[in-house]
Amino acid sequence: MSNDYIPAKDADFINWSANFSTLITAAPGTYGLTAPDAVAIAAADASWAAAYTLAVDPATRTPATVADKDVERANAETVERPYAMTINADPAVTDLARVSLGLTVRTVH
Repeated sequence: MSNDYIPAKDADFINWSANFSTLITAAPGTYGLTAPDAVAIAAADASWAAAYTLAVDPATRTPATVADKDVERANAETVERPYAMTINADPAVTDLARVSLGLTVRTVH
């Protein structure tokens, strides 16, 4: 079992990504980010969400929509993971803020 905070299943990642984007868009400074960072995250999430919706709807599910979903998920992870790492490394970001984003809070012993 992975300790990765990014869910493996698409059905879980759609919710994680939306939450990550929504909270950062609402208050990027809370997470040590800027408005342009929030825009980049929101764009990646929106593209992923649109592709996911097409791929899971039986009326639009085709090999092409499934392939596009996979590409958009990889893109969303490529955009969101570095921001998550930046947030986790920022001592000014509270553990509560990290938890609200669905990130793993690391304990220091």
